[in-house]
Amino acid sequence: MTNPISAVKANEAAVKTSVVAAASAKFTFTLDSFQITDTRSRHEDTDYVSFTLLVKSSSGSGQPTTQKKSMGNLNNGTFKVGLSFPNVSVATTDTVVLNYLIVNSGHKGESQIYSTLENAGGSLATKGLIAGGAAVGSLIPIPGLGTLLGAGAGWLVGELKGMLSADCDGAVAAEQNTFSYKDLVARTAHGVFTQKTKHPGTDSATGCGGNSVYYVTWHIAKV
Repeated sequence: MTNPISAVKANEAAVKTSVVAAASAKFTFTLDSFQITDTRSRHEDTDYVSFTLLVKSSSGSGQPTTQKKSMGNLNNGTFKVGLSFPNVSVATTDTVVLNYLIVNSGHKGESQIYSTLENAGGSLATKGLIAGGAAVGSLIPIPGLGTLLGAGAGWLVGELKGMLSADCDGAVAAEQNTFSYKDLVARTAHGVFTQKTKHPGTDSATGCGGNSVYYVTWHIAKV
């Protein structure tokens, strides 16, 4: 004979488990690839990529995590990046900040470039969220699903100055987006959400190529 008290407790435990599961979901964030139609340098760009994720709780806790990758010397074409944050748990009260930076830097060591990119990506994510998802400090309005190169060019130059030492060096792509839990659920309601963003480059010095044009593809998947 089943103990009615045990049955009630088992039911309560199942309900609690269901509530906890409903209070969060898992997502995978991936930086897929980028396409170059015009390089910043006259012939080839020496590209480095950073991909930063920050999950901020309602209590204010959370630290940005950054992945980096050297892409080598690239001319026009499409190039796989393949950086990803898989199975990230996001609670209903969390805010997710996601950014990437691509820079052409052919005159500094890899360790210095990686360090600078990590600091810049983390600073962008943290300051952007502190400002309520509306601005980085008081300088950069964060657009919805769009390039930061126009509005954020000055800030990026300041953050990246340690690795941009030659005339043709410079940022060629930068984007940051802030998502609530509801945003993520809505965007992935019908499957994988994919975004392709155009990045018209900023002016480079005389003797370099014309203004660069990069297209960056990234996606979000609900697990």
